[in-house]
Amino acid sequence: MQVAKSLGRKPKELENAPRLRSELRYLWSTFVEIKNATSGSITFPEINAYMQIYGNLNTFEVDVICHLDGLHSKENNNHG
Repeated sequence: MQVAKSLGRKPKELENAPRLRSELRYLWSTFVEIKNATSGSITFPEINAYMQIYGNLNTFEVDVICHLDGLHSKENNNHG
């Protein structure tokens, strides 16, 4: 979205990007918040620290955040 704002149009690479379902957006936001607070992979102590401030996450939510972090690391390794 930021790139689209800068360019005034959607970049070609994002034209066919899948849309995130509205009921899952909070998980993406949570992942981004935790990821931005870390210097590497997201660990359980970091997730626990997040929960101490913002409230508990259930097992599914923690699993999704860990999976997203794994995908992020894999993507970085493929392009780094």
